[in-house]
Amino acid sequence: MYVYKLLIIILVLFITRRFYRLIIPCNLIKVEFEKIKFKTGDLLLFSNSKMMRFITSEMWTHVAVVVRVNNEYYAFEISPKYHFPALIKIEKKILKNQGLVAYRKINRDVDNKLTRNFIQRMRLERYSHMTYIEYTLRSFISQLPYLFLPLDTDRHHYYSCCSTLASNYLINAGVISEEAYFPWDFARNLRMSNGYLYSNIVEIDRQNLN
Repeated sequence: MYVYKLLIIILVLFITRRFYRLIIPCNLIKVEFEKIKFKTGDLLLFSNSKMMRFITSEMWTHVAVVVRVNNEYYAFEISPKYHFPALIKIEKKILKNQGLVAYRKINRDVDNKLTRNFIQRMRLERYSHMTYIEYTLRSFISQLPYLFLPLDTDRHHYYSCCSTLASNYLINAGVISEEAYFPWDFARNLRMSNGYLYSNIVEIDRQNLN
């Protein structure tokens, strides 16, 4: 009987903590979108899915990388609505987003030629997205991230999430030296390479963005 009561108390505390994480305010410094001077390699962080935030008890649920193509800046990402990595104009991506949007500024641009080659190569690669259940399971087996996940039978790729594309790009570009498994990992201290650095997270103020 006491064991059951203890388990119930632990479960209640577990659920309460996650609900608390959903309602606590985010006290980030804000910067107006128009004042941001983006660089190739900047990170965009999104806090959208309340379900994912509840499951993971983390703020950030999606990540994209800023890239410059033909002198315009795009969010380079994968998401469930796309079968392939997509380029979306930053203004459109940020404007249509319903949740919190933040970014981390890189100290210098990633090489444009390398970026173009990576985009051309990866836009032909099909990604299969994890379900929430698979995503949760992976959080418990992060030391063996691919062991229990099925293979994509069409292209023989492991199931993946948005952070897979961001990590592949940044590792290929020599910005980071090891994979960041989850979106919220990009909000923490990444293992940087070749003199690259990321600033602290700043919230993007979209008030004047039409």
